[in-house]
Formats: sequence, C-alpha cells, structure tokens
Amino acid sequence: MARMASEGDEYEEEEEKWSQWFCGLPGNEYFCEINLAYIEDSFNLYGLRAMVSNYQDALNIILDLTGVCNYVMRSHGLDAMLKKFRDGDFGFCPRALCDGQPVVPAGMYDEPKKAEMKYVAHLVEDLPIPHGCVVDGAYFGSTFPHLFFLTYSNLEPPPSTHLYVPRVFGYKIHRKGPNRHRLATTAAKALENGDQ
Repeated sequence: MARMASEGDEYEEEEEKWSQWFCGLPGNEYFCEINLAYIEDSFNLYGLRAMVSNYQDALNIILDLTGVCNYVMRSHGLDAMLKKFRDGDFGFCPRALCDGQPVVPAGMYDEPKKAEMKYVAHLVEDLPIPHGCVVDGAYFGSTFPHLFFLTYSNLEPPPSTHLYVPRVFGYKIHRKGPNRHRLATTAAKALENGDQ
C-alpha cells in the first residue's frame, strides 16, 4: 500500500526545491543550501533576535535568516563551501599575479547591512570587491575566510614568486625616487605625441 504524502512532507519537498532554485540563481553562487534541521535548532539562531527586526515574522521567511545563521562556519557548512571553492563557484582572483587563484567570500563586518561582500584572495592577502555583487557581507562574516583556510590548510596557496615592478617604456621606476612624477608626466606626453 502506498503512503500518501502529508502536508509536512509536501512542504519539506517544496522547501528543498526552493532552496535549490534560490542557490542556483545567477549572483547566488556564493550561497550554499542549509540543512533544515540546522535552522530548526534554536541554538544556531542565538543572537539573531537582536540583529533582525520583527524576528518572529522573519523566522517564517527563511531567506532573511539563513545568511546570518553562521552555517558556513560549522562543519557541514564548511564542507559545502569547500565543494563550491573546488568547483570555482566563487570565482577567481582577477589580479595578474594571482595566477587565477580561487577566492572565497568574506564580509568586513558581522552585522547585516554594513558592507557588501568582498573576496579574499589569500595569495595577495587583500579584499577585492566582486564585480556587480550586492550580497551582504554579514552572510559570511569576517571570520569565515580565515576559518576556511585554517580548516583546509592544504588549500592555502604557496607564496607568490612573482613581484610586480613598475616600469615606464621598459625601465624600472624607483617607487620613492624624486624623478618618479616627472618621468610619468614625460611618458604620458610622449604617448600623446606618438613618440616612443
């Protein structure tokens, strides 16, 4: 005899489909699906009441809570983010000296609505801003990228052997030389006049 699906089963299937759909949207590749049991555990929601206005109403709208639940800093979340990192879902550092190194998302603040998400390019130890990204940095927080590379230390890239040397027409420019501004101005004028 076949068992008929209850409303709860139907809702759970719909929720799973919704979360897969949401994470699959362009611009949402930074997010990973959160296990429903994680959200239902009140311990994991600790501290959200102070950060989220109309907490009880927002609790029913799972989208507004999943980002600041710190799921990505727990073992299941780190594993999900590791898969996304290996698949290149977060993208790659656009800087030439990074050699296409994969990046991880990060926030400057742990509180929502303070700053947008940035990338951590571990090789250059900098936070470039992703092009056209409007994801709140609090979804990842300031701890995630460091915890990620501490947890998966084998993914930490070796230090770069390349060093950028500023040049004008092939000549090295001393960074603090007194003629630096004059040389740059002369080079710009030469380009305008078509001289080389």
